[in-house]
Amino acid sequence: MRQSLISTTCLVVLILIFGCSGGSKDPLMPSISTVNDASMDPNNEVKVSEASDVLYIGDSREIAYKAFGIYQVILDPKSLTAEIIPSRKSQTIGMTFDSDLTQFLTVSPCENCLQVDGVRLIPPDQVEVGFAVKHPFADIAKRPDLHGFDVRGIVLTKGNWNFPLTLVQMDGSTTVPARANVSLLANPDGYTHHFDELASDPHYFDPPRNYNANINPFRRYFVDGGTQDFDPHNPSGHNVMKVGADWETQKYVFNVGSSLDPIDFAFVVDCAYGQSATFQNRTNPYYFLPEFNRKEAWNVDVTPIPGGAFYSGDTSSLVDFKVAVYDWQAGYDAD
Repeated sequence: MRQSLISTTCLVVLILIFGCSGGSKDPLMPSISTVNDASMDPNNEVKVSEASDVLYIGDSREIAYKAFGIYQVILDPKSLTAEIIPSRKSQTIGMTFDSDLTQFLTVSPCENCLQVDGVRLIPPDQVEVGFAVKHPFADIAKRPDLHGFDVRGIVLTKGNWNFPLTLVQMDGSTTVPARANVSLLANPDGYTHHFDELASDPHYFDPPRNYNANINPFRRYFVDGGTQDFDPHNPSGHNVMKVGADWETQKYVFNVGSSLDPIDFAFVVDCAYGQSATFQNRTNPYYFLPEFNRKEAWNVDVTPIPGGAFYSGDTSSLVDFKVAVYDWQAGYDAD
């Protein structure tokens, strides 16, 4: 895929977003679906908020992609400090919003599940920030049914790039222009449309944060590609964030500009979660994997092929890329 600098940048970002998308109306969001249609109760009302990405119901299993931490971050490149401010109105949200891992975990976002683990300047105009994440619960012996999977730290910010495409809402009723910030985070693992409206939602921030990007970068946590049998009491593989998981740090490299002015953004920590037990048998859960993992492509790897180069200001400079899309449902293979 030999393209110019501008068009190749667009293409790579779009591949990161749309890789392995399903057949739903919104190519970025799988539609509400079922694991087993025969097990559906037509009288069972399921509440899913507008920012909750997907919910699968069947065989007494529920799979939901949830945010368990929502924060505002203020990064000051000059003083090399970063301040984390939990969502101020989190206590007013309650269980019907997607602010928790599940309603069985907590009724408000985890205020202490994110911390700054080092800030350093990378001359001349980059700052590296370590953001550490942990599981909200500490005792795996008491709650082995609350393991999360495919954890991401998503940076919600102002968009600076309009793409020549629109995003379709889940119900197919409206479309919105696609807009992203492709220059703030220098080392994203991917981009997502999920949770992009949280920053402007007054339920989460007061006053709302006026960010306008609806495609945002993220980095992954607790990456473990093993597909071995899953033991809830000693979990491993499947990108699991087990109950009691201690701090894991990922380094975020921000392009802050030569002025080194402070920047602020919202930070969402989310994961996939499957209801593996009821209250009565929560100490002996059963995990359906990889069904409890994300239905998005879990990893899209874009690697430049040696022999080309991009040059600033030269839109005719060329680079070839190898794009590998990894899917849990395909046995962890790359296509």
